[in-house]
Amino acid sequence: MRKNSEGPGLFGESTAVDLIESGNVDLVINTPVGRGTRQDGWLIRTAAVQRSIPCITTTAGFSAAVAGIRALREGEFGVRSLQEWLA
Repeated sequence: MRKNSEGPGLFGESTAVDLIESGNVDLVINTPVGRGTRQDGWLIRTAAVQRSIPCITTTAGFSAAVAGIRALREGEFGVRSLQEWLA
């Protein structure tokens, strides 16, 4: 997947924003690192928010999402009050 600032690839490869806008993305994981990422990250997050696509921006958030998805798949998902968690 290409950064928006790189534009489409020589063989028509889509940018991250193009893929989000096309409706082919269900979850965005955007942890900016390196040069030029501020504008690219902003465009990616904006495209995700405009389409109500969940967007994870930290590695801790990514780990929590993986744990939650795993719990859902394994049928271990439940709801507890804060008081139950702290007991």
